[in-house]
Amino acid sequence: MIDSESGVAEQRYALAHELVHCLIHKSEIMFSSSCRVMLMLFKGVEEVVADAFAIFMLIPMPIFLKTFYEYISSQSEPVRTSE
Repeated sequence: MIDSESGVAEQRYALAHELVHCLIHKSEIMFSSSCRVMLMLFKGVEEVVADAFAIFMLIPMPIFLKTFYEYISSQSEPVRTSE
C-alpha cells in the first residue's frame, strides 16, 4: 500500500524501496540459495540496502552517468573503492 497523500515522487520511491525488500527477502522456496546475494542482514543494513537500490533504480541512466562523470572529472585522484 502506498500513501495516496504523498506526492508522485515519494510514491515512486516508496514503491521502489519496498520492491527491493521483496527481491532481497524472497522465500528460499522460490530462489535457490546460490541466487541470493544478501542472505542475512541486520535490520538497519536492510533499510540502507533498500534505499540504495531504490535510488539507483529510479535515477535515469543518462543523468547518473553525467553526474558521475562530472564527479570523477573534478577529483584530483581516481575514485578509490576503499572509500
